[in-house]
Amino acid sequence: MRILIADDHDLVLDAVRSLLEHELPDADISVARNGDDLRNSLTTQDPEFDLALVDLRMPGITGVQDIKDLIAEFPEQRFAILSGVAGQMEIAALMESGARGFIPKTMPGDGLVAAVRLILAGQVFTPTQSETDNGADGAALTPREREVLFCLQRGESNK
Repeated sequence: MRILIADDHDLVLDAVRSLLEHELPDADISVARNGDDLRNSLTTQDPEFDLALVDLRMPGITGVQDIKDLIAEFPEQRFAILSGVAGQMEIAALMESGARGFIPKTMPGDGLVAAVRLILAGQVFTPTQSETDNGADGAALTPREREVLFCLQRGESNK
């Protein structure tokens, strides 16, 4: 499988890449550091990536409209959005435009891997309200609650 990670922060690129290489050892992972690198990678790759994880805001990608334009330009490409800051309206607009997932940068590593696996399996991943609120209301999921949530998102029973 082929995954492209696009983010302008080296620490994020290194951490996400390392995590995915460890958890998905068969993955061929490429990186892009800005919108131009991202478009170049998407244009020159044959076959396309199985998943492009794209930061919502970086040089050359300034928000929802730029992501919508990317999805329209590369309609066969599966995109998931990474972001440290996004509101529910932005997330809804991204998902309505065809993004296959929204992964908050505040999500723990095991959650990110589970979300990527879910998207690679053909599903759509959206975080819960509390995961995108960055814990501002004091509500945080326990590891077991997160595990149950991921199982439910895969269509498993709540038992």
